[in-house]
Formats: sequence, C-alpha cells, structure tokens
Amino acid sequence: MAVQFVIRITFLLLLTYGLAEAAPPIGKSDCQNHCGNVTNIPYPFGIGSSQCYMDDWFEIVCNRSGAFLKRINMEVLEISIQTSRRYADNTVLVKSPIISSNPSCTSMSSGGGVNMKGSPFTFSVSNNFISVGCDNSAIMTETDPMIIGCKSNCDTSLINDKGNTCSGYNCCEATIPSGLQTFNVSFPSTDDKKGQEGCRYAFLAEEEWLYNISLPFSVEKIDFIPAVVLDWRIYNWTKGSLQMFESFTIRQGFACRLYSTPGSNYEYYSYESKVIKSTNFSKFGCWCVWGYEGNPYLPTGCEVLMPTW
Repeated sequence: MAVQFVIRITFLLLLTYGLAEAAPPIGKSDCQNHCGNVTNIPYPFGIGSSQCYMDDWFEIVCNRSGAFLKRINMEVLEISIQTSRRYADNTVLVKSPIISSNPSCTSMSSGGGVNMKGSPFTFSVSNNFISVGCDNSAIMTETDPMIIGCKSNCDTSLINDKGNTCSGYNCCEATIPSGLQTFNVSFPSTDDKKGQEGCRYAFLAEEEWLYNISLPFSVEKIDFIPAVVLDWRIYNWTKGSLQMFESFTIRQGFACRLYSTPGSNYEYYSYESKVIKSTNFSKFGCWCVWGYEGNPYLPTGCEVLMPTW
C-alpha cells in the first residue's frame, strides 16, 4: 500500500514537471528571446533575423549595454503582453532621457528628446511629466493644441509630510494625455539667480518611481529615468500585421480589441465570434482568454491551459 502511494506521488510530480516544461513559447522558434536582464522577449519583438520580429519597429538590438529598440534607440527593461480583457494595453518598460535647461547642468550624455512618431509606441498615461528646479517653469513642446507643463518654486511651506516628493517645492508634476509620441521640453525664462545655479530638469516617469528617491535634485546624477512605460499595439498598415490578423480566423483561445480610425473607439473580436462589425480599424491588441495561455501574436497562438496540480 505504501509502495503504491509513493508511486502515485512520484507520477504526479513527474507529470507536473513535464507540464511546467511544456509552457507555450513566447518568441519564434530558433530566435533569441532574452538579452542580459531582459529574460522574456515576446513576439512581435525579436532579435537577429527579420524572421524573428514582425517589422523593424519591433527589432531589438542586443549588446553589452543591454537590449535596445533599434528604431527609437531606447533601452528596454521589460516587455509585457496583455493578459486579459481588463488590461487594454501591452507595455514596454524603458529608460528615457532627462532634459536639462543647460548642457552644463549635467555631465551625462542624454539631454535629447524622444520622437516615436509613426511607431506603434506611445507614452502610457501611467507616466507623469515631472520637472525639478527652484523657481522653475517647464513646458512640453509639440503637444498642440494642449499645453502640458508645471511650475515649482523655493517656498519651503510647500514641503509636506505625506511622502510626496514632488509637492511644488523644487519639483512639480503634471499628467500627460494618451497617444503621446514625442517628448521635448522648453524652460521659459526665470530668475536664474535662484535655485541650484539655474539648473532645471524635466523628464517622464512613473509617479511611484519619483516617490522612491529622497531628493528631487538627485536626478542630476543619473543619465536616464529607468521607469518609463510605453504602450504598444499592432498597427494595421504593414504586411506582417495584415497577415497576422488574417490568420486569426483559424486560431482559438484569443480575443482582440480593435481600435477604429479616427478616434479611440473600439470593438471586440474573438475566436468565437469571428465577426468584425467594421473593417475601418487602425490598430489592435490581443490576449489569451480564460482557459488558454501563450502568446496570441505567434502563429501557434494561445494554447489550452493545462492543470498543474
């Protein structure tokens, strides 16, 4: 009896191990899907041969410094694929430059802006626009007709004890709109005799990241902000994306959100319905539905989720 029990337990352990080993792939076969600390690079992203990524917007260059999106030259820290209907966007965590009011304000080499126009990437609204400086005014450019900016000063009464590093004293912040693809900043004239030798800085970052640093001016000692989120979707204007969408008719276990043109209206499409109310959509994002797992963008698509008791 005891022997039979041991045999059953051993069988279950081997079965569980085998199922864990058979996890669905995230990238194309025979393609590198990791680079340094970036351990999971899912298709449509890829490294090396053009067969490994959907188009050149998703090409990643891997070198000793890290993994970089080649077309926009931003270092990648993590790539996520949407896991359910609740989460509308796929994301990429990247390093983004700090812009200073004067090149002499930093010894670092960043300082330039970001231009992602024409790409499938936009800055996520989970980022905030943040500027550091005493008696400072900073305004984002190329955001017409909107005006995005903030002001900070040297009034110590603005310091609070609520854990908010950026409360208006030496630091200010503002929300950003969805769909933003550029980041550049102007610093309108202020009294340069105040502040830290007139040095002012501006950047985008997840709000939580700023709360983890003790002093706003510590950003002058770093080159890039390591906490900027990009949203990404598949745009319906390339050969690769069209072929991908056409293949959905023979796949199972997935659903997509189709975004129309113009505007941000959308409709759902799934393997169950196979009905598109409108063909006038410009981009889409997909996920594996409940009971399935994997990467919906791969030819193999989503696979039935196996139990791992």
